[in-house]
Amino acid sequence: MKLTAGKFVSEIKKIEQLLVRNFDADEDDSFTSKIVKLQKQLPKGVNEKLSFLANLYERAQKGEKIDPADLKQAGFWIEAAWPYVSNGAPRVSRWGSRLAWLVIAIIAAAVAYHFLH
Repeated sequence: MKLTAGKFVSEIKKIEQLLVRNFDADEDDSFTSKIVKLQKQLPKGVNEKLSFLANLYERAQKGEKIDPADLKQAGFWIEAAWPYVSNGAPRVSRWGSRLAWLVIAIIAAAVAYHFLH
């Protein structure tokens, strides 16, 4: 997964929501403290990957520029940890529905233009 700093932050927020939903993590805690509290519920490798992601997330929140190599590694770790934090649910691509809505909007605009002239 190719990441930018903004996409990295949004992916971490998705993982954070999954930790709250699937592992009963406290919603008010920071991402790092959620991982520390869930340490015994996650496999050791997943916990290490999430700890790496938490470190990068804290740096991104402080406004530090994240190295592209770290972002690339974060993409690998997000893909590796996703099955555990989502309880096996696959990632959902929304490009098909976005494209369908775009086509519908274009058709509606064309019909409206046709009837208004």
